[in-house]
This record gives sequence, structure tokens and C-alpha cells, in this order.
Amino acid sequence: MGRKPDLDPGAKISMTDSNDARMQQAFADAQQSLPHFRELIHSNTDEEFFPLIKIRFVLATGNIFVWLRVLESSDTGYTAELFEIPPGLGEYEIGDTFDVADAAVLDWMINHNGAMHGGYTIRAHRATLDVLEQEKLDRHLGVSRCL
Repeated sequence: MGRKPDLDPGAKISMTDSNDARMQQAFADAQQSLPHFRELIHSNTDEEFFPLIKIRFVLATGNIFVWLRVLESSDTGYTAELFEIPPGLGEYEIGDTFDVADAAVLDWMINHNGAMHGGYTIRAHRATLDVLEQEKLDRHLGVSRCL
């Protein structure tokens, strides 16, 4: 025994060099569009509407990029919480909150009923994948179209 069934590993998630030109452009596009993100947050009352921001945690072993769920938005930043704990952030817990200034936001995303708003780093990563991997990523994220 010891044999494992053939399981689909799911979406291909890889580490991307944050100094890559595509990623640098994605970071810039996200920063430039933060006013639009705020408009979307403040104009929507749907309870299934979960705005996310991506920030960088600087660790002794290197940087890790993490999505946080936005709880509150102000004119200069966000209060956001961890909703998953990636490897390397073991000292944190789900629900830990952070005050994040606009300048620290690397990306933002809203997936509303399958329509992805923002997600510039996801789009840059997706562009490097073949069609089958793109489809897996879309299913993993629950995205059917990008706005």
C-alpha cells in the first residue's frame, strides 16, 4: 500500500520574482487604481463582497506576500485581517488585524460573483501560464471574468 491516488494538484501557484518587470508594473497599476478600489468598497453593501489587499511581510528568511481581507477603509489606508496563514507566518493567527497604509498595498482584488476587479499581480502571473493552468487558476479563484 502506501500508494497514493492520482489527484489533481489544483492551481499552479509559484513564487514570482517581485523585481520582474511584469510584477513591478502590476504593483504600479494597483497603487494607481486605489481610488477605484475605495469607490468599489464604499459603493457596495453586498455581504458576499470581500475586498482583499496584498502586502509584504519582511521575514529573516525573505519576503512573503500575503492577501488580507479588508475590514475598514479610510482615505489613507485600511484595516485588514489574515484569513489564511501561509507557511512562514506561524507566529500569526487567522483574524489578526493590521493597519495598512496605502503605500504598503502591493495589490488589491475583489471577486464579486466571479468577476475579478483588480488582481493585477494575479493577472501578471496568469499571463505566464499555459491555457490549462490558467483555467485551473480561474477555477481555484472562482473567477469567470476580469473587469
